[in-house]
Amino acid sequence: MASYLHESSKLLYDYSENFNISLDLIQRLAQFLKLDTFIDSEVQDPQTKQSVKRLSIAGSLLLVDIDFIDSHTVTKVALASGNHSTSAVSSAHSEENAVISTTKVDDTTVVRVNFLEANFVSFLNIRNDNDASVAENILKENLRGPKLGKFPSNLKYLANLDRLSPPEGDLVLYLDNIAKYLEVVHMQECKLRPEDEDIRSGQSSIIGKLMYNDTQSLELGVFLQFWKTKNRTKSSQYNEVIEHQTYVGRLSVIESEGPNRDYLKEATKSLWEPRDQENASLEYKITFDDEKHLPKGVSVCGPNNKQWELQFNLNHPVYLPREIIDYLGFDKYEVANDTDLKEVFDKIIEFGSVDLMSESKNLRVQLDLKGFSDYIPLTSVSLPSLNSIAKLLPSLRNHILLSTWITEIAELPDCCITDATETEAKKQKDVHPELAEEEVLRLNAMTESNAYVGVQVLDSNANTDVEDFFKQEDEDENMDKDNIESEAATPQPQAPFVKLQLNDIDFSSRLLDLQFSISGRMESGSPIEGSFKLQNGAFIKAEDDKMEVSKTKSFIDALELSEDLLQVLENAN
Repeated sequence: MASYLHESSKLLYDYSENFNISLDLIQRLAQFLKLDTFIDSEVQDPQTKQSVKRLSIAGSLLLVDIDFIDSHTVTKVALASGNHSTSAVSSAHSEENAVISTTKVDDTTVVRVNFLEANFVSFLNIRNDNDASVAENILKENLRGPKLGKFPSNLKYLANLDRLSPPEGDLVLYLDNIAKYLEVVHMQECKLRPEDEDIRSGQSSIIGKLMYNDTQSLELGVFLQFWKTKNRTKSSQYNEVIEHQTYVGRLSVIESEGPNRDYLKEATKSLWEPRDQENASLEYKITFDDEKHLPKGVSVCGPNNKQWELQFNLNHPVYLPREIIDYLGFDKYEVANDTDLKEVFDKIIEFGSVDLMSESKNLRVQLDLKGFSDYIPLTSVSLPSLNSIAKLLPSLRNHILLSTWITEIAELPDCCITDATETEAKKQKDVHPELAEEEVLRLNAMTESNAYVGVQVLDSNANTDVEDFFKQEDEDENMDKDNIESEAATPQPQAPFVKLQLNDIDFSSRLLDLQFSISGRMESGSPIEGSFKLQNGAFIKAEDDKMEVSKTKSFIDALELSEDLLQVLENAN
């Protein structure tokens, strides 16, 4: 019963972002997190000279003061930590201050990180151009009203760091050192490829780009930005508006049942593998002097410490095959209950291959993932190591792209999502009503690999290229003019159609490449038949000279540029 009540209370706390702001409610939320609270009713605001009520929320390390002009209106928020300087700092470390030395040992570059106490940046003490605390501004924006918004989440983030810190230790400072360590990893990549904007922005770097606080989502903490959609468009009354969606992961400290680990010390034993300008993989070790990474020299995994672990929280759920999560060694993870693509992936789990059809757009897209159909909407993973972030990000990028391709189609008001096999069987019955059931099934099996009735059956063992495919199409069209039965036997396509099939996840590759085939035809009747792979969110085209001049190449290039199958199909010819 006690466990049930605790879980119910946690769910209620998480839902509290939808509640209206009130002094009493915020005090109760703080008390639920086992923080001390005190209300002072005799405080005068030094700037406005108004009398305010001050709610003080205190842990062993952190203090939050919130001033209320009335029970529902916040005028000021102050955040303090006994172990952090309040002096203004920039939002990033410089190479000169962050790195002590860089040396070469055989084929490995060894970088030593500087963890001196007088030289650190924290999400708590970052200040903006007006010398105002970014963290305090975020908390005040949370409480601008009328709802609590992200304030409960931010308070819980701070409370976990405070409550789970070891005696005499400080997990806030330890998280600051993790941030510096990861920032140094990113610095090395930027030095190797100084002209590569995708590396600098975190779009393709091995750990993304470090962020202290997220001013867009109004969340506190340490973040890694690792992806931004390119050219997704939204129609308005007057024009097309480009709407980018950014993906970040938040590094959080949470309570754990397993043994504590010193993430930073363990990271020195791992190799980081950035790539140079020739795309050659290099070996780097990021290390530091003994125990310099431990605030006050206090161990973060001592026998008397509370159990904790590092969690990587995604700001948007990402559908990943369970095989990848298991392969990468993530034993603990969380999933979303509801997502924009829930219906699509629920039916993929059920059928393996689905059709997305729209009458208003006169199109059909078939998505075939049946080789890896157990997809889960990942929202967070507990990290076994810092290096595991670098192993996870390539798969996240690849599968974000996969979801982005079909999002616009799935969001059409009249989009119908069905079992692809059932759709093909129905089409065959409509076209060949005289065929017996066994014949329909056999014909359906023949057309499955070609994705559309009217596209000629290709021998998978023959060396058929795209140019031959085009020639065969022309020959078929000429034959149709003289063939009396052709109209009944071979229906002409009524709409653009594309079949996108995930053929394999290359578990032998370091970045777990996704190998796709694409087939179908455009509205003009031009066939599409080709393959490509995704590697760390980038398209790798098939090495086929014949495809270089084909409609297929143009189609894949357009998909790479727009990341939107609907947009490509509407503009292709």
